[in-house]
Amino acid sequence: MLQTCLNILDLSLSHFPPDVIRAVSTIDVHECEEPLWPRVAIFPSVAPGVLHGTRLSSLKVVDLHSQKTMYTSGVSDDDVLSSLQVLDTDTFAFCCSSGRLGLVDTRQKWAPSENLSPGPGSTGRQWCAEAGGRGPGPSIARLGSDGQLCLLDPRDLCQPVSSVQCPVSMPSPEPELLRVTWASGLDNCLAISGFDGTVQVYDVTSWAGVGRQVEPLFTHRGHIFLDDSGMDPAPLVTTHTWHPYKPRTVLSAASDASLHVWDWVDPCASR
Repeated sequence: MLQTCLNILDLSLSHFPPDVIRAVSTIDVHECEEPLWPRVAIFPSVAPGVLHGTRLSSLKVVDLHSQKTMYTSGVSDDDVLSSLQVLDTDTFAFCCSSGRLGLVDTRQKWAPSENLSPGPGSTGRQWCAEAGGRGPGPSIARLGSDGQLCLLDPRDLCQPVSSVQCPVSMPSPEPELLRVTWASGLDNCLAISGFDGTVQVYDVTSWAGVGRQVEPLFTHRGHIFLDDSGMDPAPLVTTHTWHPYKPRTVLSAASDASLHVWDWVDPCASR
């Protein structure tokens, strides 16, 4: 076991020099397991809370200022967390590497609304998830390391609304880098990465049923730059996120330390 901590950083421009990121405090994380790293999310409020954990058993909310523990799962479950997301001032979503998915209300004792497993045939895959999306329809997306993508309705997590297969080049070589994100400024659009040097953008409007093969609206291949010999491996996209104000702008980073800011065009809309 390792002793590690979460660093709280000040990104404001009010201090001097203004281009320096300052560490203002730390939160101790006990019994962190190598090579697992804690997942982190923030409850934004007058008294911000830090949601963090490596496994369900270590999941807790800590007050940012007093560093008192405000909420814990209180369970002995050792499922490894793959993603955490704060939904509002009282609720958050979690996804485990096993595909277990849950919604938690911190005003109550630990009693999450859960989808315990992606279903038959999911053994050996690893998963991540994100809640979000605009417009009607399902608003939780769960992505598997083989490219399977499930959409779920948060009001009923028992069965996915749809389950499709994305055309990935190979199973993710680093499942911890799997990423699925909803576009904050577009209806029913999401992006996935973590399989190779690309980021794929999808429109989920017409998805229905189980087992369907789907094609992306757009694929960003800008991180794939091989030398003339072709001997160097292509970089792996390590993360991506949507620009908060520009609906069709995405930021992505890769294992070769490249950072791209790019726009994409819907080929159907441009016809």
